[in-house]
Amino acid sequence: MAAHTDAPSLDWAKGWTCVTFTRDLTAEEVLTRYGADLSRSRLLDAEQASELPTGNFARAVSLLRSGRLGDWAFCIEEDGVIGSWPNR
Repeated sequence: MAAHTDAPSLDWAKGWTCVTFTRDLTAEEVLTRYGADLSRSRLLDAEQASELPTGNFARAVSLLRSGRLGDWAFCIEEDGVIGSWPNR
């Protein structure tokens, strides 16, 4: 951890969180590989996403957030383990 890193900002790393990085796929393709229903997805900023229920209070298996930076797509999965499965 960097000397000036705000430790509470790393709280996401303490829970059941899986982060995957995939090259040459779109964010939508990554969500599809997780088995997400794209018709139910919506664009949210970090604050809006943090207000969604997760864990035992969620209606879904997990909360997925996906995006792309250059050639790399990422998916942050909260309260789930699908990203750790082979071929995701």
